[in-house]
Amino acid sequence: TPLISAGKVFGALTLGTQKIRAFPPEETELLTSIGIQIGSAVQNSFLFQSLKTSEERYRGLVETSADAIVSVNDAREIIQWNDSASRIFGYSKDEIMGKLIDTIVPEEYQNRHIEGFKRYIETGEAKIIGKPAELKGLRKDGFIVHVELSLSVLKSDKSYIFTGIIRDLTERKRADADGA
Repeated sequence: TPLISAGKVFGALTLGTQKIRAFPPEETELLTSIGIQIGSAVQNSFLFQSLKTSEERYRGLVETSADAIVSVNDAREIIQWNDSASRIFGYSKDEIMGKLIDTIVPEEYQNRHIEGFKRYIETGEAKIIGKPAELKGLRKDGFIVHVELSLSVLKSDKSYIFTGIIRDLTERKRADADGA
């Protein structure tokens, strides 16, 4: 019985005996069925390994990015936070995961932020999604940081994941002000 995975034969399942026609048709069918199951198991193993490799590559990119990468769900809860986000905003990953994104939004922008979030979920109308925007963020120590935010959204089923790539502009703004 051929072992098939992804449409390609990768081996054979054989059973031997010294008797002629020792295996009745139902046993041959069983052997064929076992061969199909083994092929499916091997294919699933390859798919799992491919998914694992892809996930490791994705995590590597996110964690080594010089820019902050922050994702929130449609309840505005932080579900992804990389090391650069910790550096910019002062919160460790353990401290911030599950907290509202409002935690890093200065009070003066809270209402606009929440309204924009709700508007997008209810109507799909976006004002800053897909285009970089210079904004202010709030550090854990209360210090305001100047940032550039590139925001994207992924809709799956009936939920959303919003991901922001955030670049700290504080030093550049300070240098511009000193040079002016």
